[in-house]
Amino acid sequence: MPLLRVEADDAEGIARRLREGICHLGLLYAAAEPPPPDTGALAALEVGRDRLVPVSAPGSTGVAPRHPLPGRPGAPVHWLSLGTGTYIGRAVAAARRSRFPPHHLRTVAENGLAAALRTLALEGAGLAWLPESLVAGDLAAGRLVRAGDAVWDVPLALRVVRSTAPSAAADRLFERLRESPDHPGTA
Repeated sequence: MPLLRVEADDAEGIARRLREGICHLGLLYAAAEPPPPDTGALAALEVGRDRLVPVSAPGSTGVAPRHPLPGRPGAPVHWLSLGTGTYIGRAVAAARRSRFPPHHLRTVAENGLAAALRTLALEGAGLAWLPESLVAGDLAAGRLVRAGDAVWDVPLALRVVRSTAPSAAADRLFERLRESPDHPGTA
């Protein structure tokens, strides 16, 4: 294994790799529900916050969304779904079941890659819940607009998890993150 191995994947895949010592550090999202993937007793730090926000291409006015929430029974909103094969897709599904106002969606595309759904949203194919960090530039430039207000957001914590695989470089990086005044706290 290299001196420092950091991997990015869906949360469950990273959690498994961390528990098995295949990588040194993992970056995971965590939402209120569903519970974050089990990383066992591994050390974790919350290093940031993000949120999944509903976005759509703008409609003909250039301001209002082409695919606004909540939709209607006879006219559901075209939805670009992350699916339930990803942690953040399950976080959206949980929020839809437990805390979102009544809404009407029709899945027109499903992809576990947020960047792929961003492209479809930019093309006007539908509404997608995407990490705000991914679409901030598009929102600022007006290429995408919010498809609903903050009640539709799904808050996320961003965590760095340290496996027990030996690595002095990973130890130093994790300690720097822990000591940084910028990180929100231990997860």
